[in-house]
Amino acid sequence: MKGLLGKCGCTRMVQGGYNVALAAEDSIERHFMDTIEGGKWLPDQELAWKLVTLAIERIKELENELGCFFDRNPDGTIHQKAFAGQTFDRTVHKGDLTGIEIMNRLAEQVWARNIARLEEYRAVELIKSQKRRKQLAGVLFIDMRTGEYVFVRAKAVLLATGGGPTMYKYHTPSGDKSCDGLAMALRAGLPLRDMEMVQFHPTGLLAGTHTRMTGTVLEEGLRGAGGHLLNGAKERFMPGLRSRWPSGRRATSFRERCFSSCRKVPARTAACTSPWRTSARRRWRAQFKGMVERCADCGFDLAGGLVEVVPTAHYMMGGVEFAADCSTALPGLFVAGEDSGGVHGANRLGGNGVANSTVFGAVAGDTMAAWVRGQEFRQADRGALEAAIAACERPFRKGTPCDLEALREKLYETMWQKVGIVRDGREPRIGARRPARHRSGSGVGCVARHAARLQPHLARLAEPRQPDSGEQGHRHRGARAPRLARRALPERFPGRRLARAVRLQQLARRRGDDETGRPSRACVPDNRSSRMQPDWPAEVHRELAAAGVRVVGYVPDAGHKRLIELCQADRKMRAVPLTTEEEGIGLACGAWLGGERSVLLMQSSGVGNLINVLGMVSVCRFPLVMVITMRGEQGEFNPWQVPMGEASARVLETMGVAVRQAGEPQAVARARALALTRAFEAQGAEAVLIAQKVIGIKSFQEQRSQ
Repeated sequence: MKGLLGKCGCTRMVQGGYNVALAAEDSIERHFMDTIEGGKWLPDQELAWKLVTLAIERIKELENELGCFFDRNPDGTIHQKAFAGQTFDRTVHKGDLTGIEIMNRLAEQVWARNIARLEEYRAVELIKSQKRRKQLAGVLFIDMRTGEYVFVRAKAVLLATGGGPTMYKYHTPSGDKSCDGLAMALRAGLPLRDMEMVQFHPTGLLAGTHTRMTGTVLEEGLRGAGGHLLNGAKERFMPGLRSRWPSGRRATSFRERCFSSCRKVPARTAACTSPWRTSARRRWRAQFKGMVERCADCGFDLAGGLVEVVPTAHYMMGGVEFAADCSTALPGLFVAGEDSGGVHGANRLGGNGVANSTVFGAVAGDTMAAWVRGQEFRQADRGALEAAIAACERPFRKGTPCDLEALREKLYETMWQKVGIVRDGREPRIGARRPARHRSGSGVGCVARHAARLQPHLARLAEPRQPDSGEQGHRHRGARAPRLARRALPERFPGRRLARAVRLQQLARRRGDDETGRPSRACVPDNRSSRMQPDWPAEVHRELAAAGVRVVGYVPDAGHKRLIELCQADRKMRAVPLTTEEEGIGLACGAWLGGERSVLLMQSSGVGNLINVLGMVSVCRFPLVMVITMRGEQGEFNPWQVPMGEASARVLETMGVAVRQAGEPQAVARARALALTRAFEAQGAEAVLIAQKVIGIKSFQEQRSQ
């Protein structure tokens, strides 16, 4: 490890907490979609799904087996707070000292088990084997206490050095982070992805050049608790964004205004909106104890005054491409934590970082334990070892002295001004060229050369990319020009279907359904309770419109009455009344041949009419989507409806139709979105069965009046 056990790295610095879906009202699907949407649809969805599912196991292990003592609610359950970018309060924490709590308990386990460790050793090179089929033979280290080189042979190596955008002027990571792991992986020929995705925290402490406290995070919980951003004139400069622009433009404008305001004149944040409220000050001192003390050490009163802040480089979403079992393209090398790429996409949600480290750290441990059983130590390439040592010794062998500090300052300034938060197509190209002159000069130390090695590649990748569908990521290998690599979404995990369903909902919102950028959900009163229940016909209508459905065939039915009316009122849709359900199959076929998408609205009692004509779908290969209201279930007054209602799902499945059950109002739109996606992409038959308790129980009088 780079420093002392439990004292080095950035996990110890984590203030916010650990995201995990524990509450009954929350779900892993919801956490998954927050992660995907927060990453702008660039995360590897299989990795994101593994993150949110295994986080539950890891947090229970940390608490019940390792002894982490997280904050509690009065009833004894784990307290979970709100955090940026999430639709539910799911962040587990220990005040604002969550990272210290986790690291202390993990370090205790290492000490208690007498695990051999190398403390204050810096890895400088991954050494491959001599054989033609190159595998990892071990790692070259420098003992930071003595300066000696140490080569450690290993059957398996976990790369978990932490990424760290420490090449920026203002940054949050600890000084021992220098992108060394990523630089070693790049030199070893491993592909990196999403390296242009660097996360900047809007509020980093600005305490002067004399202290390393400059750049450290003042977490977003401060703003949620009443703090405000002020510019150098002590004026609020962020109000008004919510009302003036749509959500995407608001996010962009927030970055531009915040960075522009702080680029020249440091911004300031007021610790309390009302300084005379002593109760608020006491609450802040208790809630944010660590930050209050840290600011006091630098001469600021966080709970009652103004604190100078500046946007600060916080986290690198990019890293080494890896599989779900943490293996890489180099046999014997595994990766976890911030050295890995693909989990977070374009942006990491606060609270997902420490979850990423613990989840994939555990996955890597299990995978490596199984891997080493069938492996032997490999003979290292002697030439590669000598070349690595020579590269580290280069600054000491040059005749002219190495001005390492000047190079570091130039790197800081170039990255901050040319490859910062707000970029255009010209500045990153300039930034990619400038450090080359310095690298070819007087030599670079073994630590600084890692950041210098990655800087031009990161700058090139920072150039504007073309908009994509959310399934692409930048992939970079060695010194080649960056290129986009299309990634096929795996079929074997549940998150994929969910992601596509929500994507359709996003398309609906872009049509103007919701200017706030939040999921729009129409609601109607439910007679069975005082709560507002989702208006599923309105949601289904929005899904149809978002999916481009233009033809709606329907057999008149009271269960579909409101949905039919909405389709009839939509000028972009053509609602076609049918006399029998068979006509709907022909209508769907004709619409598809004419370049139109269609759906069929019907009742379960008409399923029997479709048995023969459903064969037409598989023979002619056209999409068919049916929305079927169920009869013969709960409280049915007509006994003739019961047999067909009970057999509808089996009959449809026998004829090759994929059936999706919607037993609650909340499930209708989701099932509908999944059916639309699968039908129109795979050109198959899909049916959504809406339970009778959703549409309501009919009486004989109601049926007769329809």
